[in-house]
Amino acid sequence: MKNVRLFYKKTGLARFVSHLDTMRCMTRLLRRANLDVWYTEGFNPHLYITFAMPLSLGMTSEYEIADIRFNDDGATLDGVCEKLNENSPEGFHFFAASEPVKKLSELKFAKYKAEFSDGGALKEKLEKFLSSGEISIEKKTKKGEIKTIDVAPDIEKFSLEAGDETTLDITLPAGNDKTVKPELIINKFLSQADPECYYKITRTLLLDGEKMPLK
Repeated sequence: MKNVRLFYKKTGLARFVSHLDTMRCMTRLLRRANLDVWYTEGFNPHLYITFAMPLSLGMTSEYEIADIRFNDDGATLDGVCEKLNENSPEGFHFFAASEPVKKLSELKFAKYKAEFSDGGALKEKLEKFLSSGEISIEKKTKKGEIKTIDVAPDIEKFSLEAGDETTLDITLPAGNDKTVKPELIINKFLSQADPECYYKITRTLLLDGEKMPLK
């Protein structure tokens, strides 16, 4: 068998496709592309596919990762993206296919871009909020309990630009060890600054522990 890592974008109306539906879509897509993919063995065999990290509903992405396996260890990866894109629904675009360099478990951070429909008016308030040293948010635990946590120490890096809209680039923990969702931070800020402001988020990169793109 040959391990293969697919890199793709999820844009436009595809942002309203849930992670569960994305998994189903990807399974059907790989079948339509007629790739020699490996299925698990046993009573109920299914296509082997593993995603790096679920994408929140309503969020777009420029850098998603899915791992699959080919039956043929010597299979070439030439033309894989072309075959997938020929059969992909709107909003899914594959831009690279390669053998994995690192394990998906080495995912440690994610970069996001948030764009606010504020005419650039919130830049100074947002910068003060993110630099305050304490950002308390409520988060639901796996047991369904509501827990208040301070996420300010988890903000690895951020930058802001103001023009027709305020643009925030921010790096946050992601992966099995710890995940901080950017929408929790943004919703906390807007609840205090401008509850009516609209924003959209794009995940731009998945990073390893050295803050390099996960390959």
